[in-house]
Amino acid sequence: MSLTTRPNELVGITDVTGVYTGVQNVDIEIDTVSQTATPTYLPTVLGGQVFAVYDSDYYVVAAIVLGEATGSVQNLAYILTRATSEEKIDDTYYWEFDAVMGGQIQTFTARSKYQSTIQALRPGTVQELRFDGDYVTTIKSLDADELYQNNTRPIKDESVYQMTSLTANVNTLNLQGRTLYITANRDDVGLALAADAKAVVIQDENNKSDVKTEFSSVGAAIAHLAD
Repeated sequence: MSLTTRPNELVGITDVTGVYTGVQNVDIEIDTVSQTATPTYLPTVLGGQVFAVYDSDYYVVAAIVLGEATGSVQNLAYILTRATSEEKIDDTYYWEFDAVMGGQIQTFTARSKYQSTIQALRPGTVQELRFDGDYVTTIKSLDADELYQNNTRPIKDESVYQMTSLTANVNTLNLQGRTLYITANRDDVGLALAADAKAVVIQDENNKSDVKTEFSSVGAAIAHLAD
């Protein structure tokens, strides 16, 4: 939801970005930032993030929330490109970009009234994509504590297993059953994989840079890796 605010004018809700039935069917991240930035000329009665709607019997039948629906699943994607196209229809922008999600290369369409939305894309990193139907409405970078980067300690609540600065003599990707290790002797904490996990390999091949190849299994992807 967005508010329109101008000096010496009434303030009103001008845009609802999503409609949901049932409070148990959606997780909403409440927006507390925009409220603290509210101009001093606005009536204080508008403070808060949830605006209830009630009927003649004073039963709350709906609510308008200053926030963003996160959904029940965190949609993580490895971003491949910045916006590859841009189109503006009325007052809304549409962009296309490529990313890996679910072990497959996909083209997504982002939609927003604000050009700053697409500027949040960070190719070469894993980011969270939030959807409203078929469209990406928010692109969010992960915090440092969401990345698992030390393979000597147990995995806790991190969202992304990310290993960098690996060396050829010490680190060798290998698959034991459905567990992925990055050391030849498997003395690291392995990453458990789903039985049907797919994978994408991005590497230099035949004098071409960043060749992208999709595989139906992680084992096949590892076998394809260059030395």
